[in-house]
Amino acid sequence: MQAQPSTQGVTCTASQSSFPCQTDAFYRAPAPNFLDLASIGVLFSVSRLMISKPSNISSPTSPLVPDQPLFVPLSCSCNTINRTSISYANITYTIKAGNTLYIV
Repeated sequence: MQAQPSTQGVTCTASQSSFPCQTDAFYRAPAPNFLDLASIGVLFSVSRLMISKPSNISSPTSPLVPDQPLFVPLSCSCNTINRTSISYANITYTIKAGNTLYIV
């Protein structure tokens, strides 16, 4: 029987000098509203270029196809919750009418 992966996050040491850290979120471009890097950049507060490079897209102005996989760079921090320090990225999204769990 294979062990289940942890859902508690990645542990860190709050005093580490490497925090804030950098990581990437794997994101799929949903149609019809987010088929350009500018819209996705606004969602994550990053530039089009910051998404295009790790996602291997030749130009930051290139159109995207529905469900195109992207790597979005994020800044992460170390936060202590219940005496356990975990890495996290603070991302805020405002739910809009018609949003589904898949869209969010």
